[in-house]
Amino acid sequence: MRRTPALLVALAVPLVGSACGGDPTAVGGSTAASPQALAAAFIEHYGHDPVAVAPLTPTDWQMNGAELGVEMAFRAEDGDNTHVRVTSGRGTAPRDEGEDPCHYLECDDVSTDDTRATLIWEPGDPEEDPGVIVARGQRSDQYLVVYANGPLVTQKHDTRELTELGEAVAATATDTGAGLTTTRAYAEAGNAIPDGVWLDWYGQGNGSPKPEDYVEWR
Repeated sequence: MRRTPALLVALAVPLVGSACGGDPTAVGGSTAASPQALAAAFIEHYGHDPVAVAPLTPTDWQMNGAELGVEMAFRAEDGDNTHVRVTSGRGTAPRDEGEDPCHYLECDDVSTDDTRATLIWEPGDPEEDPGVIVARGQRSDQYLVVYANGPLVTQKHDTRELTELGEAVAATATDTGAGLTTTRAYAEAGNAIPDGVWLDWYGQGNGSPKPEDYVEWR
C-alpha cells in the first residue's frame, strides 16, 4: 500500500456527527469495533471494493491520537490509487489551531435533521496535487474522522451535488455504526474482507517491517 501524502492544509473545524446510520442496536446490537469494521462501514457507503485494506497502529502519525484506524486503497482508472483513512477515538477530535479552513477551502453543509456536519475539500490539480476531502463526526463520547486523498477526489466540485466519494465520506463520518463500537453487520462484513486484500499492517505492501506496537486483528 502506498503511503498517503500528509494533508496539505490545516483543518480546524470540530464537527458534531450523529445518525446517518441510525442506532447501532437496531441492526443486531452494538459490539466493539475493529479496523475491519471501520473499513466495512465506508465500503458500504461508497459501494466499491478496495484493492487493499490495512489497520493503523497507535504510533502511526496518521492516527493523531485516535484509538482505532484503518487505511484503504481504491483503484483509479488512471494514476495513483485513491486512499481513504478512517480513525476513531474517545472525546473530541484533535484540531489544529489557526484560521477557520472554510475561509480558504471549499466547504459544504452536509447536516441532517439531527446532525450538524461540514465536509471540507481541496480540489486536486491534474498536473500537480491530488485532491483532499475530510469530514469529522462527533458523538457524545467519541469522534470519527474520514480523510480521502487521490485522483478520485473531484477536480471541480459543485456544492449543490456531492460527488460519490464526497457522499461516502460525509455519510461515514455521521454513521453511528462506525466508530469505537459498531453494528454486528459491519463487524461481520469486516471479517469477510478477503485475505488477498487485507494487509496485516499499514505499509506492508511497501515492504515496511512489522511495527513494534503491531496489533493482530485477524
